[in-house]
Amino acid sequence: MFSFLKKMRQLIKTMKAKKGLWFSLLTAISISGITIFMYILTTMTESVKVEVYDSISETYNSKFDRILIDKNKAYKDIVTSLKSDKILLKNLGNNNKKFLNKKEKELNNLFSLKNDKFNNIIIGFYSAADNKTKYRGTIYSILSSKQKIFGFEQMEDGIFLVYLEPITLNNKFLGIIEVKEKIHTLRNNFLSDNSDSAFLINKVILTKLNLKTKNNNYKDLLPLYSVNNKAYSNKFYIQIKDHGETNFEKFLEQKYISDDIYYRTYKKIVDINGGTLGLYVMGEETAKNNGFVTIADKMSKNVTVVALGLVISILLFMF
Repeated sequence: MFSFLKKMRQLIKTMKAKKGLWFSLLTAISISGITIFMYILTTMTESVKVEVYDSISETYNSKFDRILIDKNKAYKDIVTSLKSDKILLKNLGNNNKKFLNKKEKELNNLFSLKNDKFNNIIIGFYSAADNKTKYRGTIYSILSSKQKIFGFEQMEDGIFLVYLEPITLNNKFLGIIEVKEKIHTLRNNFLSDNSDSAFLINKVILTKLNLKTKNNNYKDLLPLYSVNNKAYSNKFYIQIKDHGETNFEKFLEQKYISDDIYYRTYKKIVDINGGTLGLYVMGEETAKNNGFVTIADKMSKNVTVVALGLVISILLFMF
């Protein structure tokens, strides 16, 4: 052991005598150490950044779920209020179409005049005694099962968030009350928090909408998706197209993507029957003050600055 240390001291002494070799060795060791250090630090920083971005994605998805929970409660409250109207229930049970149509128009006009979260709500009545009107499949399903339904549904005039409740009075099944809103109205919940969103509809689903709904309202975004260019900001969704299919596949895989303008994540939209309707993309500007993305970027930059400071300090100490 002592002989080994003695040889090492002799080697160092010899190398110091040859200053050029000694300097070259120290430089090589320093550069190698700094390179390894920077690699480890950069890898750790990127790992933390990915965790932050994953966390932001989870936050947006949780927010989307909370919005649906709040919508479900609000729709239920509306139906509960309508169920207290005995005249309405009597006419629903008797299939008085004149009364029901007039009531629908009154309520829908009333909601449209509201300057609040309810101004896009549409009310509908379906009598169990109506054997002539051709209803959509979901209505027939509830008339048969008498079970409540809440979720997304594709109709001829668009994708809606719907709540359908079977109405019973004195053990008599009267019919169904429907409360619905177009999926585009969900954007208001994000704009109020300085975020943004857009629904990318699957092109297969788009073909099922009527011509009036589709006409000049939808723009191709990618081979599989289109977007309603009247309902959403071009600034928010256009870069999804500009990034191309490869980056979009990466976006789908990692659940988020961040560029120099926006951070985006998404929620897959599934209808009440389990079919996929499209993707609801949510996000915020990367330059947003005190936003999660800004914090993540600042953290990454600060760590890099600290790392460079340490490197310079080590170099100054050694030389």
